[in-house]
Amino acid sequence: MHLKINIIKSSILLCCFFCFQACSYFEYEVKNAALPESGCAFAEIVLLSDKQTLEIIRPGLDSAIGIEQAGLYPPERIFKKRVANDSYFKGFFQKHCQVIILLHQENWHRFKNLFGKQSSETIEKKLADTSIWYFTTNDVWSKPQTVHFVIAKNATKLNRILLDKASNLRDKAFQTEITIGKDKMFRGIAHKDTFYKKMLSGRGFAIHKAPSYRIAAEKEDFIWLRKSTQKCNYELVITEEPFSNDNQFKSDYIINRRNQIGKKYIHGEDSSYMGTDFHVKPVSAVNEFNGMYCIETRGWWKLMNDWMGGPFVVYTIFDGKHNRVITLEGNVYAPHEEKVERLRELEVILHSLVVK
Repeated sequence: MHLKINIIKSSILLCCFFCFQACSYFEYEVKNAALPESGCAFAEIVLLSDKQTLEIIRPGLDSAIGIEQAGLYPPERIFKKRVANDSYFKGFFQKHCQVIILLHQENWHRFKNLFGKQSSETIEKKLADTSIWYFTTNDVWSKPQTVHFVIAKNATKLNRILLDKASNLRDKAFQTEITIGKDKMFRGIAHKDTFYKKMLSGRGFAIHKAPSYRIAAEKEDFIWLRKSTQKCNYELVITEEPFSNDNQFKSDYIINRRNQIGKKYIHGEDSSYMGTDFHVKPVSAVNEFNGMYCIETRGWWKLMNDWMGGPFVVYTIFDGKHNRVITLEGNVYAPHEEKVERLRELEVILHSLVVK
C-alpha cells in the first residue's frame, strides 16, 4: 500500500515538473514571439548610458567604435553612434538590432527598471565580478537583437576598458552586425536561392544572392553581381585561382590582380574599365574569414578613362581544403551619399560564403 502511494506521489511530482518545464518554455516562446521585429541601418549602433558617464567615456567610445573606416574619402566613421540615456530609451532605441549598454556600479540603479528581476540579478552579479568586462544577451526588446554590456566599477575604469579593449569590442560589434544582417537579408529565402545552389554544386563554394541583385556576368573564373538604385550601384565580384605561393596574399599582387580582372571583365563606355585609384592608398590587414586565413584590403576604385569611382573591400581567402585562393570583392558607386552603410551591406552578403 505504501509502495503504491509512493509511486502515485512520484508520478504526480514528475507530471508537475514536466508541466512546469513546458509552461516555462511556452512562456518563453510566447514572450519571444511577441517581440517586435528589430530595425536598423547597416553600420549603425545604439549606445546607452547616463549623460555624465557618456562624457567621461567619450575618448574610449571614439577609440572603440568612432574610428574612421579605412579606404574612404572623405572619411566616414566605421559605425554611426545613436546615443540614448536614462531619460529616454524607448521606441527606435529599444527596437534597434544592436545596443551597447555602458554600465558601472554607480549608474546601474538608473537602468535597473529596464530589466526583469532575473535579468537584474544576473547583471548585478556580473557587475560585482571585477574579472568580467563584457557579456551579451539576445532579443531583450526586439528580435533579432544583440545587447552588449560593457561593465566596470566606475566611469573612469569603464573608459579605461574601452580604450584597452577597443579593437575587441569593435570586432564583436562587426560580427554581430554580420550575423543579424544575414538573418534579416536571407531569412525564409535562403532555401530558394538557386544561384547559391548552382554555385555550390559547380564550384564547391558559394555566397547567397539577395533577390534585389542580378547576375551581370558569369564566367569560369569570374562572377559579377549588381544592384542599382536611384542613388547608387552595388557590385559583388567573385573570382578564384589555384594557390601557388604566398605572394598571392601580398598587397601588390592583390591590387594587380583586381586591376587585371577589372580590365578583362568590368567595362564601362568608350573603352573604360575598372581599376584602382591610388589617390586613396589601399590598406591591407591580416584577418580571418569564416575560419579561413584572409587578407582584407580596402581602397578606392575608379573607372579608367572615365570619372566614376568609389570604395571597395576585397577579401583574399585561402581555401586550404581545396588548395585555392577565393577572392570576394564588394564595391559601391554612391556619389553625394554616405558609403559605409552601403559597403557594409555588401560585406554581409560576402560573409554568407560557404565552402564545401
